[in-house]
Amino acid sequence: MKDIFEDKRFSLIELLMISLAGALWTITAGGFGFALLMLVLVPWGIRLQQGRPPLRRTPLDLPLGLFFLTLLAATGLSYSGTEAWSKFWVMAGGVFLYFALVQQSRRDIWMVAAGAGPVAALLALYFVLTHNWNQWPAELAVIQWLGQVIMRLRPALPLPEAFHPNTFGGIIAMLLPFSLAFVLHARTHRR
Repeated sequence: MKDIFEDKRFSLIELLMISLAGALWTITAGGFGFALLMLVLVPWGIRLQQGRPPLRRTPLDLPLGLFFLTLLAATGLSYSGTEAWSKFWVMAGGVFLYFALVQQSRRDIWMVAAGAGPVAALLALYFVLTHNWNQWPAELAVIQWLGQVIMRLRPALPLPEAFHPNTFGGIIAMLLPFSLAFVLHARTHRR
């Protein structure tokens, strides 16, 4: 077990587990919730079992801890428990993702940033190939017109329309800073 923890890829595996939990949560519309939390906590448990702290200390620990406590309190006091827990898991996932990114080595964080661009591009491509511009029109007329042109030209693929457009937009917007940071890093190092 100690060999697994000492492996440099352990933090990457942790990030992949958290990303997988988030993807499963999104795909199943929150169907797994608590079970996915267990998947996220496995690497922390392994660190604790080895006598190490589960998380790397950061200057944001106190504010994130207070945020998490207020998140729990707000969820418990909500008049709509189901809706509140749904929002809780989204925000808790963001906190877990933050701590998984903090665990990455300097070398690995650039590999993660490099992977964010292709993932965002694939999500954008999937959106363009599946979005129904008649059912979910864009607010800007130019984008709506362009979307309808693409809808007429694209091949008829048997792909399900997976998410609401705002979900696609949110995921792509979350990945954009990683892609931008990678491009700037690569440019300054002439790669």
